[in-house]
Amino acid sequence: EISSKLYHSKRLDGGWAYFVDIDDESDMYFTASAYLALKSNNYNNLDNTKEFLKDKLKKYTKNDIPDPSTFSKLCFIVYTFVKLEEEKKDRELKKLLIDILKKLWKSEFCVINNDFEQNIEYPGIQKHYYVRIPWQLYSTNCATTL
Repeated sequence: EISSKLYHSKRLDGGWAYFVDIDDESDMYFTASAYLALKSNNYNNLDNTKEFLKDKLKKYTKNDIPDPSTFSKLCFIVYTFVKLEEEKKDRELKKLLIDILKKLWKSEFCVINNDFEQNIEYPGIQKHYYVRIPWQLYSTNCATTL
């Protein structure tokens, strides 16, 4: 039942926002989280979600990564595809994952010699919410897999 509620809160662009009841842009971190959860629960009708995530990766292979939050979210998208072993079925995706992972490792935000999680704030109407992304664990896992 939870998976069904999650699936039905998907936006037209294939993504999810932090709040499902507020008209806000789809967020790549929450989209990757929903994609991982739903694919892990055998939901297969997620092609536009996969394309949404691939488009985010493609965008940042061509453009600079502007901030630590974007950096961390990209690490999680790569991790999501690797965790689901999707690169094994899709050569183009594998190349994209390798390209973005190389860019992430060269980024100024890639600080491996400290304990570091990226704290991302999502302001609500009356309360602020936070998500911590342990990007070092995700990117290290992906590097050893790809």
